[in-house]
Amino acid sequence: MITVSHTRATGGSISDCIEEWQSPKGRASAVGRCATRVSYGQLTQRYKLMRQAAQREGFADRFHSVPLAVSFDPQWNYDLPQPHSPRHSRTFTNPQGQVQGTCIHLGTCDIGCDVRAKNTLDLNYLAAAESAGADVRPLHRARFVRPVVDGQRYEVAFERIADGALEPGTVRADKVVLAAGSLGSTELLLRSRDQYATLPAVSPALGSRWSANANVLTPDIYSNPADVQQTVGPTISAGLDFMDGSVAGQRFMLEDDGFPNFLLNTVNAKLRSQWFSPFVWLLKRHLQRHVVSNNPCR
Repeated sequence: MITVSHTRATGGSISDCIEEWQSPKGRASAVGRCATRVSYGQLTQRYKLMRQAAQREGFADRFHSVPLAVSFDPQWNYDLPQPHSPRHSRTFTNPQGQVQGTCIHLGTCDIGCDVRAKNTLDLNYLAAAESAGADVRPLHRARFVRPVVDGQRYEVAFERIADGALEPGTVRADKVVLAAGSLGSTELLLRSRDQYATLPAVSPALGSRWSANANVLTPDIYSNPADVQQTVGPTISAGLDFMDGSVAGQRFMLEDDGFPNFLLNTVNAKLRSQWFSPFVWLLKRHLQRHVVSNNPCR
């Protein structure tokens, strides 16, 4: 949850950030500053498989590297000793004063990058908002929104998670922007309309015709897992562009997709905590051996 009572002139205001994204030219400029593409020496196996399929099916002209909000070091490659070790991630300070690192192909894009190579909102726009006076409140769960008596302001009821308990609270503002994603914002509005009856005029269409980003997942099976390396490298790095509507009038993109090595990440988390056992250490050695050999799926 973010509250704004005032802004400070420290390299731009929150309104400057909003205005930039309201303008198509500004959005393109912002994306251009953050977006990069996987360099030739860092192509994943999934990238190579999609490129091969595109060439075989006659769609080579539609294949391309997709822009990623990830920072890469062109010197990194899979032939480095222990290539996925954090020591190969080069740190830098971004324009918002946040320390980040470069990608070492950990494959954890979906659940959070250990070396902060992803240009996530907390490292850019939220950091800029904080420097301009915004109050970012982690561990706060918004419950509902209601208009206050004068009808000119709104009150947001929240619960703060502290010491295993939920502490209720409220905050008032002239303007409330719901930016909790399609699920979070929809839930907040549904609770406000149906559970707490604070926003009875919300449309009955709310929540209908929802889709998971219009995505369709299509799995395939390969006889040799080493050909895929599902848990190595950026989650998505290649695509086939059919957005011209030339196929049955439909516009769509085909992209590769990976997922994290959940078992290895769980073991690493346990080793970083107070809890430890020789079995966990040996299990990590076993899992890492396959990662180093670029075949974590065996």
